[in-house]
Amino acid sequence: MMDDTGPHGNGLSCGLSEYGAILERAGDILFRISPGGIFQFVNGSVRELGYEPSELIGKHFSTIVHPEYADAMQREFVLPGHRGGPKDDGGPMAFDERRWRAGKIRDLEIKLVPRGWHESRDESRCMIGRAVAVLIGGTPDAGDARRPDEPEAFAGAVGLIRDTAEKSKTDENLRASERHASIGVLAGGIAHDFNNLLAAIFGNLQLAQAACRIGANAADHINDALKAFEPAKGLARQLLTFSKGSAPVKSNIMIGEVVREACSLSLCGAEVNCEWRIEDDLALVEADRNQIMQVFSNIILNARQAMSGGGTIRISAHNRALNNREIGGLPAGRYVEIVFQDQGPGIPASILSRIFDPFFTTKPDGSGLGLATSSSIVHQHGGHIAVTSVQGTGATFTVRFPASSAHTLTRADEDRFREFKGCGRVLVMDDEPIVLNAMHKMLAGAGYDPVAAANSECAIATFREAAAKGPRIDVAILDLTLPGGLGGENTFAELKKIDPGIVAIITSGYSENHVLMHHRLYGFLDKIIKPFRREELLGKVAAACVKRREGIGDQ
Repeated sequence: MMDDTGPHGNGLSCGLSEYGAILERAGDILFRISPGGIFQFVNGSVRELGYEPSELIGKHFSTIVHPEYADAMQREFVLPGHRGGPKDDGGPMAFDERRWRAGKIRDLEIKLVPRGWHESRDESRCMIGRAVAVLIGGTPDAGDARRPDEPEAFAGAVGLIRDTAEKSKTDENLRASERHASIGVLAGGIAHDFNNLLAAIFGNLQLAQAACRIGANAADHINDALKAFEPAKGLARQLLTFSKGSAPVKSNIMIGEVVREACSLSLCGAEVNCEWRIEDDLALVEADRNQIMQVFSNIILNARQAMSGGGTIRISAHNRALNNREIGGLPAGRYVEIVFQDQGPGIPASILSRIFDPFFTTKPDGSGLGLATSSSIVHQHGGHIAVTSVQGTGATFTVRFPASSAHTLTRADEDRFREFKGCGRVLVMDDEPIVLNAMHKMLAGAGYDPVAAANSECAIATFREAAAKGPRIDVAILDLTLPGGLGGENTFAELKKIDPGIVAIITSGYSENHVLMHHRLYGFLDKIIKPFRREELLGKVAAACVKRREGIGDQ
């Protein structure tokens, strides 16, 4: 007869003497419960919840199970309240004592509570896990009834509970490691390209400086220095984008631009060329730009590594209409299809179906998460990713995303004001003196009356004085992040208390910040990403001044 309160029933003592050290050191919570749900054994992993194993022996499993999950556990494992037979109420019926057979309950979600939880009810202290249990047979307890044709009665369950929150942290750490490893591959090439750009910038500026001393024309040297602006800005933006691991923030993006940036970033310093054919009327895609950049960079990096002796990656992007379930179970609709074709040795047929599996890799130092992460991102965006390859002819990756219903993005409004000769008072808040000085000179040279503020306190005080005594400030350009003070978002909130009609532009070097990406939700008319060109600044300020005049009704 089994003793519900005993720790070693049904021969477990032999197992403990032989395997006790292994059981105690296991990372998962291992347990055995009696038919009545009483702990007969539990290993040392319950100490994570503040319990000693010995104090749980002889207690019901509900001692550590969250009340919301206790009923499900009771029905799934032991069903002591249903000894008369099953109740057809639509709930799970993994075990029925009248027709019991040994079996396994897989992957049951469970929540465990720590010691003292019933007093605090702090959900953050609970452990979310998945349980696997095996229902076992044996000599029935006294009083247990069983059918004559059954060889044995229900004798309880053994199983384990795994902390899935901890596993999620581990997976995220592995993904972060994958990102960092990829950045490490890129760092040398980026440093090479960036140093070349700096050499061009500073070399031409010194030539311009020398020309000015002797009264010669410095314009050509300055123009040559400015040519490095866009590539340098692009390198910095791409590296920031690739390194981010933030939560998805979707917006309508131009896939063609992301493809070009991913190619530029991933092939820095490599003996690999990139050719692309991108349709001019390519539809927009509603997606997280950071994540799509990561997908494309992973694919291009794999192609780069496959072509260690050099070669060409051919990339095409076009619109495509698909019938229902024509490809990969995708619903009918408009899609943007991007194809990456390399000239590497190809992928063996024996592993082709596994390259998107987590942790599968053929590289000695690889994590096997790059393409697995890419596949997950694509599917989360409602898309599809596939690969074809014939050994000796390279590999072809095809990625498809649903096309957005939004119209093509345009910069017409910005272009319209680029040569606008402005008038109006503009408050500029930035903690970097060199940036503040440059913006001040750009605005003053275009006819504006700029007011500089190095911090939020100065900006608010200046704005309050202008509102009371005049002349009023029409537009505020606010840096998003200021060390030791209010940032642009909170400063704007204070300015609106003084003058609800103020029009503001948010600026920052962090192009993928949530406030910048959704600036209108925070009340800002526009955004300016550093570094920026003079015409971009003046165009946005001119548009803001028009909006300010329209908003308060004075022409």
